[in-house]
Amino acid sequence: MDPAAEKYYSWSGYNYVMDSPVRLVDPDGRGVTTDFVNTCTGEHIYINDGVDQIVFVEEEADWGFIERMSIAETWNAEQTYRYDEIISKGALDMNSDLGMLTRIAFAEFTREDVEAKKIAAESVLNRVEYKGIYAKYSPDLNASSVEEAITAPGAYSSVNTQRYIDPYGYLNSLGAEFRDNIGRRQLAEAAYAAYFVLNFPNSRTGVHYFLSPPRAVDYLRTYPAYKHGNMEILNLNIEGISAAGKLTK
Repeated sequence: MDPAAEKYYSWSGYNYVMDSPVRLVDPDGRGVTTDFVNTCTGEHIYINDGVDQIVFVEEEADWGFIERMSIAETWNAEQTYRYDEIISKGALDMNSDLGMLTRIAFAEFTREDVEAKKIAAESVLNRVEYKGIYAKYSPDLNASSVEEAITAPGAYSSVNTQRYIDPYGYLNSLGAEFRDNIGRRQLAEAAYAAYFVLNFPNSRTGVHYFLSPPRAVDYLRTYPAYKHGNMEILNLNIEGISAAGKLTK
């Protein structure tokens, strides 16, 4: 029996998939949802439609439509068609560069705010773009792709966690209250952070490495790059980041 059988009674006999049994599935009745992220403001709305996914919304008119649909009791065929169009334009592939940046930002700073998540995503891009003297020593700095930078040995400790491998699986394992009230917002923030640093490179700090408490700036000073005068210590003043460094050569 569908545990949410009475939640969407106004739809139809196919209410468990929002009247779209061909496009949508709901194998266990959990009420999985689409998370919409406003690429201009970072705002987040989720709609129970039977699919765990993130959708970026770039146009103001589309965002207004999603806002209205999130509180609508019933939808007509025209609204359903437009809804599907918005999803097709902005659905995030979790295995794309943007998807992997989203996942690492979420995994590294699950409970920290969007600024910390931006640093995690940015550090990956900066390592891929790095062409300095330390590339031959560090696989993450010699990486030619986002995936190589993230999965290089020792690059990101969270890469083997469920938070990175399957963020929705992680959220669903924590229970509905945390998932819907906190977890989805955190994942949406990670998506926005990744989108922002990928599309607005001038906003980047240049960070290659960051540390989280209890490790502090003294630990960064043990890096060979710092000892040789090739690392600048950055004062980011971001909660959850105790130290950060930018390679200069």
